[in-house]
Amino acid sequence: MQVIRGQAATFVVSLGPAQAGLATVGYTLKNPNGSTSPPPAAPRTTAGVVEDGGGGNYHVTLTLTALWTGVIYWDAAPGSPISAEEDVEVIDGSGSAEQATSAVAPGPRGVGGAETPREIRRLRKNVLDYHRALGQSVVVKRRLTTLDVEKGEAVTCPYHNDPAYEQSRERCPYCFGTNILGGFADGTVTSVAIGDAQTDLFRLSEQGLFMREQHPQATAPWFPTLHDGDLIIAARIAPDGVTVLETGDRFELDEVTPVRPRGSAPLGFASRRDRGRLNFVGEDDMLVSQSFQVDFLPPGHIFYDVPVDFDAAALPPAPAEPEGGSDDGAVVTERVTSASLWSGVRGLDDPDDVDVTFPPEYS
Repeated sequence: MQVIRGQAATFVVSLGPAQAGLATVGYTLKNPNGSTSPPPAAPRTTAGVVEDGGGGNYHVTLTLTALWTGVIYWDAAPGSPISAEEDVEVIDGSGSAEQATSAVAPGPRGVGGAETPREIRRLRKNVLDYHRALGQSVVVKRRLTTLDVEKGEAVTCPYHNDPAYEQSRERCPYCFGTNILGGFADGTVTSVAIGDAQTDLFRLSEQGLFMREQHPQATAPWFPTLHDGDLIIAARIAPDGVTVLETGDRFELDEVTPVRPRGSAPLGFASRRDRGRLNFVGEDDMLVSQSFQVDFLPPGHIFYDVPVDFDAAALPPAPAEPEGGSDDGAVVTERVTSASLWSGVRGLDDPDDVDVTFPPEYS
């Protein structure tokens, strides 16, 4: 729900007929990271809560005076499982919400709308509370693929192997070895729980060899959607939930699997890691959490050069096309024959000195 800064706004909740006539219904204003300070975030209170003629419907009218993004969390009583959440975005009169110059976005601020079943919202709340309490804050950056290029949302890197920049693809500071400018999309702040012990995984390689691999297992909430090849950056986040104060270790994701109430199923995900076309997942309102493996990236890896906020405006000019056009569009002015090639190998200046006979159709 969007509200205008400094103007009164009414927040409504329906807790069901069984919760009618309660004087204990209250609300909490939470920041994206779950904290209740600084203002306008606030701890639980029942002040101003009014029931709307029975039926378990309640409302409160608030005037929020600061630009803010967060959640209003309702419950029937302190600690009650009967609860509901709604995203809140306080904007100014021009409609722009407070966002730092960073392109990092906040993680999940609610547990789903009316289209999400109540039981799923309850499970999501438990998952979110678990990861916020026992997990660590990270920035997730989705790896860009050729699908993004085809949709016009990304471009291939123009800086490869250019003498003026002396950059190779593997250490390119503009695509970080991904061949797509920027390498990764804007980051999203969330919390993940990474296991202390590695898990053995046995699999058949493409050559038919039986291999044993060890990877730490990890879990994350349902949002943002994770993919194989995505980058996780351990970070210390400010109370506003979006400002990155410090970054640490980095990990690459693999074997991402969505978790639903009836078990895990890789429906909609790539069946194998593919940097090109199969890195996708369909939307699913039944998604509760996500499990995956993480590969620790050692210091010095090119992905440590990936900035939290990639500034495309600060890029140098793209390399100029060679005089006369690119190699792909070069005009061939002479017919190259086997005779001319062999003359160069044998050190002969005149190809005619080579006794080579061509069929008439090749002359």
